[in-house]
Amino acid sequence: MRSALLLITITHILCASLIAQPDTLVLSERIGPTVEPHERAYFGLFPWIEGFEAAVFLTESVDTVTARVRRHRPTAEVTTYKLAFDEYESVRWFIARYDSIRYYTNDYIYPDRRERGKAFLIPRWPSEIMGSDFRYGYRMVRVLTADGYQHDGILLYITTDVLILGPREFDYSQVPAVDALRIVHTEDIALFSITLPTDARDEIQIGLLSGFLAGYIFVLREASEPNSAGTYDEASLHLGAAMVGLLGGGIGAGIGYLVASTSDNIRTYKRGIDIPFAPKTRDTLRPFSYYKNGLPPELYRKVYK
Repeated sequence: MRSALLLITITHILCASLIAQPDTLVLSERIGPTVEPHERAYFGLFPWIEGFEAAVFLTESVDTVTARVRRHRPTAEVTTYKLAFDEYESVRWFIARYDSIRYYTNDYIYPDRRERGKAFLIPRWPSEIMGSDFRYGYRMVRVLTADGYQHDGILLYITTDVLILGPREFDYSQVPAVDALRIVHTEDIALFSITLPTDARDEIQIGLLSGFLAGYIFVLREASEPNSAGTYDEASLHLGAAMVGLLGGGIGAGIGYLVASTSDNIRTYKRGIDIPFAPKTRDTLRPFSYYKNGLPPELYRKVYK
């Protein structure tokens, strides 16, 4: 009984330490005075913290800001981090433009398949308290529901229970309105298909080997013909054949890449077999979703209201 009361008391103390106080700073209007787990995941805040629960930013002095972070794993505790005020302002600036920076970065998955936007390099992170994987998917999907409706769009978000599709013709440097999205519960899905990138490595290797062998054998055969011009010693002959083979291999590899890049890899999931999605299936598909790290706060509050 005493240990239970002690645990409750400690929990109340930790919670009270994270309640917004008069000197609490608002990191962003998108977040509010307290950083919650879904906001932390989306913006890549405190990426090294395991068991993150909440965080607040407090005024320490005119030139220092304190970040107070509560975690529940591996132990319940509150940790503080100090930031220079300029560093804090840089984080605020970055978060205000986060969607645009993320959308236009060139560090995305399969850039040759992303059909819009001018890419630029990821700017330097404004602080050590930020860090995220900026790669994202831009995959077309098709959903057939049990009642016969068909929905096409970009895969924005996936869980074991919900699929969220976004319009293809949309500038995702801004957060789409929830009315523009199609939210489908997996229990209503009869068929789900997604166009995934094709792994070109096999086609490239086959093209490289085939081209090399074709070029090599061609030179040897031509040199062995009775009417071939000139005579060559064996070493020179094989060296020449190898050079032509390498040229042929390069051409073959290029053809293999073109074949792979122009072919669609459509993966289909059926109700009762693959749907509802198992956690393993969800984890396999999530890297191909646009909001793979979680929904923007504006959408999260509306989807999970």
